[in-house]
Parts: sequence; C-alpha cells; structure tokens
Amino acid sequence: MRTCPNCGAELRDKRVCGECGYDASVDYARFPTITPKINESLSFPDSAWEPVSGGDGSVPRGPLASKKRKGTSKKLALILVGSIAVILLLALILLPFIRGWTLRNGVLTVKTEAAMKMHFWLGRRNKIVRVVVEEGITSVADHAFNNCAKLTSVKLPNSVKTIGSGAFEGCVSLVSINLPKNLTSIESYAFFDCGKLTSIELPSGVRTIGSAAFSRCSSLSSVTLPDGLTIIGGSAFYGCAFTSLVLPDGVSRIGAAAFCDCASLESITIPDGVNRIEQLAFQGCRSLTEIRLPAGLEEVGISAFSGCDALSVAVFPGTLEQWDRVSYWRGNDELLAALVIEVGDASGVGSRTVTLKISGQGGKTSIVVLHTDAEYLLEALLENNDLVFGVQSVYGFNITFVNETCADPEWVFTRNGEPVETSVDQTPIEDGQVYEFTYRKN
Repeated sequence: MRTCPNCGAELRDKRVCGECGYDASVDYARFPTITPKINESLSFPDSAWEPVSGGDGSVPRGPLASKKRKGTSKKLALILVGSIAVILLLALILLPFIRGWTLRNGVLTVKTEAAMKMHFWLGRRNKIVRVVVEEGITSVADHAFNNCAKLTSVKLPNSVKTIGSGAFEGCVSLVSINLPKNLTSIESYAFFDCGKLTSIELPSGVRTIGSAAFSRCSSLSSVTLPDGLTIIGGSAFYGCAFTSLVLPDGVSRIGAAAFCDCASLESITIPDGVNRIEQLAFQGCRSLTEIRLPAGLEEVGISAFSGCDALSVAVFPGTLEQWDRVSYWRGNDELLAALVIEVGDASGVGSRTVTLKISGQGGKTSIVVLHTDAEYLLEALLENNDLVFGVQSVYGFNITFVNETCADPEWVFTRNGEPVETSVDQTPIEDGQVYEFTYRKN
C-alpha cells in the first residue's frame, strides 16, 4: 500500500495526496535547496535612516528621499491654497444672497437684486406679514412672494419697473400694495387669488397687464387704469368685484375671458381701437346693463356676452350697414337683443336726437339713434347713408326699404307706438322722440 511520504496518509492509486496535497510523482530529492547568501559585512550607519512620522518604521535619507518629500509638500500646499480660494469665492458669491435680506418680527426687507432673484425666504413664508423692498431693485422676481398666506401689505420703491409672473400669487391676506410710478409691466398671475385686495391704481407708465394678473381677486372693487395701457391679457380681471370700468382709449386688445364672471360689473365702454372682442370676454357679467361697443368692431367671439341677462343697451356707433359687416359667433343672443345702432355724431352735436326702432323680418329689432339738425324726419334718414328708400306719391313719401329690407307694400310708420298722420317727409322732428318702423308683407 502506497503512503504519502509527506504526511503518511494512504495514497492508494492517487498521485496527489488528498490530505496535504503532496504530489508523489515528483522526486523533490532531485532539487537542491537554494539558500540566499547575505553579505553580513554590508551595513548602513544610523545617520542614513530617519523615522517615519506617525509610525515605527524608517526611511533612508538621501537626495532621492528629499526630493520626494519636497514634491509631496508642494502638492499639499497647492491643495490647501486651492481649497481656501474656493471657499473665499463661494463666500463672495453667496454673500449678497445671504446678507441681501432680513426677516425680523414678520417684516421682510429685501436689500439686493441678487436676493430678490433667489428669494431664499420662501422657506419661511408663513412668518412674513409685511414686505419692504429697498430702492435700487428694478423688478420683483417671478414667484418672489407667492403663497405668503399671512402677507398683508407691500411697499415697493420707485426703481421697480416690472412685477414678475406669479410674484404675489396666492397671497390671500394681501390688503394693500403701493405700485411704483416707474412701473411698466405687470406679468401673468402677478396677483392671482389675492382675495382681500380691494383697490388698485396702476401708474401712468403701465403698458401691459398679463394674463390672469388680477384673476380671482374677489374683493377688488376699485380699479384705475392709465391712459397708456394697450394690452389687457386673457382672464386679467376674472371674477373681480368692480361695478364700472373705464378702459383707456389706447387699449387695442382685450384677451379672452378678460372680465369673465365679474358679477357686479354694470357698465363699461370699449375703446374704438379694439376691433375684436375675444371669446368669453364678458361671460357671466349678470349685472351688466349697458355697454358701448367700438366703432371699428369687426368680430365678437364665442359666448363673449353669454349670461349677461340684464343687458338692455349695447350701443354700436355706426350704421346698420357697418353692423352687418361685423362677424359674431354663437352664444351672443343677449348682445343682439340689446343692440342699439347709433348713427351720426355720437357726441350729440346735432341739435335734435331721435331714436328709430326698426322691427324687421323674423321679429329682429334694431335700434338706431340719430343726431341731426334736420327739420323733417326724411331728411335725417337720407343724410345717414341712405338708411331708407321709397317712392313719392300724392300722399307723401312711402318707405319701401329700410336697411336694404323691402316691405310690401310698405313699412308701417308710428311714433311712440301711435300712428302718425303725416308721411316721413312731412313729419317734423321732435327732440327725444321715438319713431318705429315695422316690417309688413302681404
């Protein structure tokens, strides 16, 4: 039986011992043991060695070692200097933001433009009761004070020219704010949902009011708009509480739903520079009784006056022919029912003012206001773009066409609902009278 020469374990037919791993096929006796020779006479003096800092070992002295140590020291110095430089640079960058505002006893004071842009105070927004922005800052940044629920008043310097998008959005306790005289633009959603804001006076330099800028300001009952205003954005005054509003003559665009759901609005005059009333512009203004449309009106959008159930007078300063060129979309039945066509000088320069009530085909009624110096009614009718046509007979002038609509044999002519014994060419004009022309066809 074969045994392992190394450990004595039984090998059986195996070449390698399973116990110690000895390979029995190799005759290790053939290989002599190699012992390294050490020159014991070789030695280094103690001065050639130096201890390693923080350890028990030592390193050799000499030019090479010194060079390595110097290189390591330089690297460490560079790293240290670079770290200090980075810290100083970060301090210079962050200092305006950190030191550019203070919050004490609920009063937030903003001192720098940099702090305004970063608005780090939003993490403490629930502690802000009053905001003071110092002189030199030119804009209120987007969302700078949004959702400051306890904010009640804001003081802005005259250097501010722009109030950014959503700057005071959701400031539900905001009651008052002074708008600086150099302000030119109020961006979208600037005062959205400021439910306690009661009045606003826009400075003379404001040119644009962004979309939804004052939307859902449900207590906003007094608004003064400047003469230089040109654009009122969509939903700009959605759901506000004012009863009347004078739009400046320079306004050229009123956005969609600009005055939608202004339930307290009773009257408004739209300037002549507006040629399109956008969709939903006055939808839901259920207290609106009177509106003056622009002379250059070309289009009335979808449901612009839908829900204006109290509307009784909608004056269009032009002729019936001009009104026929106006495109109006569905959902404006309230406007059409209240339409008054004001022909002639809208300022009333004529010495006499008469009203014509024209009931045409299908029961459609139009009201025309004439300002005139004519003595007889026919003269006033003919001097206004040939409003009527007819034939002269032995009994007087019989009107057959009114606003290009023919009646057979003629239109019925009455005054204040009562028959008139004279024809239109023989009927003297009485100031303030109402004359009716009713379509009749045999």
